[in-house]
Amino acid sequence: MSLYRTPGRRPYATIAVALLVGVVIGSGGGYLGGKAGQETPSLGKGLKNVQDTIRPAVDGVELIAVEYPIGVQDGRVVVPEQLQGAKDQLARVRESFAAARPDLVVIDPDGTAKVAADLEQLGTKLEALAPVDDVRALVTAIEAELRSVARLS
Repeated sequence: MSLYRTPGRRPYATIAVALLVGVVIGSGGGYLGGKAGQETPSLGKGLKNVQDTIRPAVDGVELIAVEYPIGVQDGRVVVPEQLQGAKDQLARVRESFAAARPDLVVIDPDGTAKVAADLEQLGTKLEALAPVDDVRALVTAIEAELRSVARLS
């Protein structure tokens, strides 16, 4: 037996300290490594995302002004497919607007509320076979409002 060794005693304290140091270093490295891969959200990226979401609504509302006058003349349906196309297009515009609405409210709550009200009014006009000039004027207003709310040029 060795003179410098205590029989039956193991270096548990040394092992515990080494494990604790390893866990702390590993956790810190993992946290820093994971954090390095994340991007900080920016206002510019958020605005770009909402603009990408709302763009189909802006483009789609213009098509209503094209399809409706072909489908409706003098308060009568002359091409049912075109009127239905205008209604279907309005449904797509509403879907795009609904997807972007939570973000648009943050940017411009009053403008977003105005767009929502005007989209409802446009739906009512399409159902009532309103004069083409009234529908065109409302479509033009909605397009301008959407561009303004989403900060599109």
